[in-house]
Amino acid sequence: AQMEYCPIDLLQIVSNHFLGEAEFFIVHVLHMYNFFPPMTIGDRAVTTFCGILPPFCNMIVNWLSDGNGVDNPDRFNVYMSNLPSGSSWRTFVYYGQVMASGRFAKYDFGSRQNKKKYGQKDPPLIPLENISVPIALFSGSIDSLAAPGNVAWLSEQLGDKVVFQQEYLLDHFSFAIARDMTWFREDVVGVLDQYNKPQLASLLQ
Repeated sequence: AQMEYCPIDLLQIVSNHFLGEAEFFIVHVLHMYNFFPPMTIGDRAVTTFCGILPPFCNMIVNWLSDGNGVDNPDRFNVYMSNLPSGSSWRTFVYYGQVMASGRFAKYDFGSRQNKKKYGQKDPPLIPLENISVPIALFSGSIDSLAAPGNVAWLSEQLGDKVVFQQEYLLDHFSFAIARDMTWFREDVVGVLDQYNKPQLASLLQ
């Protein structure tokens, strides 16, 4: 959704000054299309690497978890040896576009390509008002990427489509690796149980 309140310095710098240059260099010069592409890293390899360079591993955990104490860094080897696929670089370029423009719009390909794809020079806004399904919002009060101000904006745009909203003392990474996963066991499962009982029952059998 909105990225106006995102405090991450790197994203702010890239979105304000180097957006086009960064995309061209990374994608067209280096031919790197993914951030954390699909890969298999053995647990022993991660353990060896982090044994040699523990400060580097701690830095990665702190960067992903915003450096607070709600996550479980002791499980780092497990997390890294089962690391899921990351994201395309265009995802990060898109974040930068939203931050720079202040508009929650579709991807900006440049005026010429936009004209071909969207029929207009600027990318159109994403019509959140067209969403017709119930929405649950789970957010973190110390999340630097999906910042509380942006979540509040999204909630306002969605209006009565939001059937559940709760903010937790969690950062962006915490939703996967928090020490306390009560939020998931109680609230997420509770919402799923309320709105999707037949399908949930079949999954738990």
